[in-house]
Amino acid sequence: ALPPRGGAAAAPIAPVPAASTMVTQPPGAVMEIVPAIPKGRECKLPGAKLLSTISEYTGKTPLAEYPLPADIVDTIEGRKAANFNPWKTQHNYRTRLHELLWLEEAKQRQLTRHYDMRGVPIEPVSDYLDANSMMIIAEEPLTRVHCANLAEKRPSVQRADKVYAWLPSSPQKQWEGFVHRVEGDALLLLFGVGFHDVHPPGTLVDLRFDVERLNARLM
Repeated sequence: ALPPRGGAAAAPIAPVPAASTMVTQPPGAVMEIVPAIPKGRECKLPGAKLLSTISEYTGKTPLAEYPLPADIVDTIEGRKAANFNPWKTQHNYRTRLHELLWLEEAKQRQLTRHYDMRGVPIEPVSDYLDANSMMIIAEEPLTRVHCANLAEKRPSVQRADKVYAWLPSSPQKQWEGFVHRVEGDALLLLFGVGFHDVHPPGTLVDLRFDVERLNARLM
């Protein structure tokens, strides 16, 4: 549980029911992750440099990971209740700010997981329309998946969010990908080289989404 800070009384946070659509791995599954953009891959898609360098961000000072505390994740995802100090003092401001940012990130992570899908057909894409309705020829293989009511919901899956795909019969091997573009009720995803060689058009896959953490770490 989150301990009270600064000597003030703590207010309980009730667990939030977990989303039934979240895709989880079988217990004990050993996973092989095929990276979307491994070192050495030069992706020619517009904006792909952001995807390939976002996890290697370097600033004037080293950027810490600031991992989400397990108790905050458990609270947001409904596995247990925790205590959170609602009061701000000059002695606990930094701690409270970190807790607020972690709570926001954990909630965003949970809401993004609502878009997890089981048995969704994939569609290879060689061209698409940009924001100005101009036809773009994809210089890298993209994958389109349909996601009902995607545009009407907020918060939503965002560009550069991560996605993991695997065959329902082989959850031990996952393909890492990135959201390259959100278009209406569909997503354009970028996976690692060779994804379409082993996943022909119409293949049904399970998808799990995760938020990109760079902005949270910068805060």
